Amino acid sequence: MHINTRSLRAPFAAAILATFCGNAAAGDGWYLGLEGGADWQRQSNDTLTLGGFGGPTAEFSEKYKLGWVGGVTTGYGFANGLRPELELAYRQSRYKNIFGSLGSADADGRKDARSAFANLWYDLKSESGLFKTVHPYIGIGGGVTSLWQENFGAGGTELVNDHDTVFAYQAGAGIGFDLTRRLTASVDYRYVGTEKGHFDASPAVGGRVDSGYNGQSALLSVRYTIAEAKPSDLDGDGVPDKRDQCPNTPAGTPVDAKGCPIDTDKDGVNDKLDFCPNTPAGATVDAKGCPIDSDGDKVPDYADQCPNTPPGTNVDAKGCSIVPPAPAIADTDGDGVADGIDQCPNTPAGKKVTANGCAVNQSLILKNVHFAFNKALLTNDSKTVLDTTAKTIIDSPGFQIEIAGYTDSVGSDAANQKLSEARANSVRTYLISRGVAANVLTAKGYGEANPVASNDDDTGRADNRRVEMKIIQ
Repeated sequence: MHINTRSLRAPFAAAILATFCGNAAAGDGWYLGLEGGADWQRQSNDTLTLGGFGGPTAEFSEKYKLGWVGGVTTGYGFANGLRPELELAYRQSRYKNIFGSLGSADADGRKDARSAFANLWYDLKSESGLFKTVHPYIGIGGGVTSLWQENFGAGGTELVNDHDTVFAYQAGAGIGFDLTRRLTASVDYRYVGTEKGHFDASPAVGGRVDSGYNGQSALLSVRYTIAEAKPSDLDGDGVPDKRDQCPNTPAGTPVDAKGCPIDTDKDGVNDKLDFCPNTPAGATVDAKGCPIDSDGDKVPDYADQCPNTPPGTNVDAKGCSIVPPAPAIADTDGDGVADGIDQCPNTPAGKKVTANGCAVNQSLILKNVHFAFNKALLTNDSKTVLDTTAKTIIDSPGFQIEIAGYTDSVGSDAANQKLSEARANSVRTYLISRGVAANVLTAKGYGEANPVASNDDDTGRADNRRVEMKIIQ
């Protein structure tokens, strides 16, 4: 028995190097497999040396019946398609006949090949399309085979009953079909060959027989991934690199399914850096995500209907200079509040109204009152609006006013109810801080009830997230 160790170096080195290649992907990793099928051993041309090494020789050949093969495998699949593998296989073929210069005869016995291979396969993979679940592959392998010639002979005469271990090699190709994320079935073809082994002839014959293995196999196999590899995620945002459209995201930044920083209000500043969440669509913002106020009148540009107001000018919620009404200014509904400042037009005749023209049972949406995302914290631009509201209430003695909070339909009913109550109370607290008597104000949350617009789009939901001033008495 002999083993040519030098001839094993290349396949083992290839298998070892392959384990350091590629970035892992979902479905890749360590696997176990089973294989089995038919084996066709080709006609072998062997040599009988009589009397041992250096004696006279005789050439003869054998033919084989259809044999079979079975085996087990283990290996590791990489995302780049490389798949190093270790394989233990058993092949068995029975002799059909033996022939040489003196004629031919039916042969008895069998030849077994018990092999250990280090294989390197390459699977054709892709992230989409046919090759996402169907993987053609090719590969090679090398190792050792223990060849057994068991009771080989003819005409009642035993020629060999011995074994030897030799270098073996194989090449193959096949197609794998992913049945599930972990289970793959394959069909493939193998060509397997070995060096010739040296077998002691039977005492009746004497000498030595030199014979090898050379054949082809058709296999069906299955392999099961027992330990999936963790996908590579270099920036640690929870989105694998192969799907990450925004690599190198700073640590701790909330991201969407594509790995890009979340920007809820779509103002160009991601939520982690946005000091003014829920900025209205289209508003120009600074690096902190807060609306820009170019003329410094405390009314952001997106709401400022009078840009470039001179510094120090007293302005209203629209950013326009507050000018005392002219004596003859129009009052269409006759409530004593000029049309220009009447925020509740068409008040029924004879009703007592507030300084901004609203009567009992009328409501006024406090436009441009905003809060931090999913919180009751007022934004700075909201306080300018509420300063004007506080002055209106102070200038309207004798009324009881309810601050009503509403949300959109996103989230649970309970959460929305709680948030609307908190926001209504936040506005009430701020108005009191600006001089409004506490006994004049009540706060109540209505959750997502009474929408004023559709909750099916961003614009409608923004309109439904509102605070109203209701004149209740």
